[in-house]
Amino acid sequence: LVECLQPYEENDYFWNQSEELISNILKGQIRKKFDQVIIGTNGSLFTILVSYPAERKADVARLLREQLKAALEQLEGNMGKGQFLMGIGNAYPELKMVGKSFKEATTALSIAKKFERKGSIVFFEDAGIHRILSMISNTELMRDFCTDFLSDLLKAEPENGNVLLETLHTYLLCDCGIKETAQKMF
Repeated sequence: LVECLQPYEENDYFWNQSEELISNILKGQIRKKFDQVIIGTNGSLFTILVSYPAERKADVARLLREQLKAALEQLEGNMGKGQFLMGIGNAYPELKMVGKSFKEATTALSIAKKFERKGSIVFFEDAGIHRILSMISNTELMRDFCTDFLSDLLKAEPENGNVLLETLHTYLLCDCGIKETAQKMF
């Protein structure tokens, strides 16, 4: 999913031209690595479907990442920086899984909106803890949840300066990457 953050709907002619330009840039970049690309639009939201041979499944995420990064650079060159967000669902070998991938892309796009530090392109598979956090819209509810569960960590080892809490904090800052957490902690 690609969302144009500032569509020019007050001028239908201009938006129609922009919509066509966006579609052409996306399709042109993606077609460099994928034979079949379908793009549908609903207002400022562009839905992209890509077909690939089953034996290329392992390469799909990497190839999409490369092509979408190039498309984003081209789009921003034409329409300005910060105008686009992308949310990408996982690749599945069966057509019946398109709905699941679409839901994942929707979640990834909402993460891109809520957590701007993640950048303009968010892959569902890379979203980590942000997937859970994006589901909670009520901050008071989230605060209560954290208090309920993290209070046990605070009580667990006060004599050691709450190493568990510090470890959890670093782990979340590292997008749940164990290796990166270990490197930062030691």
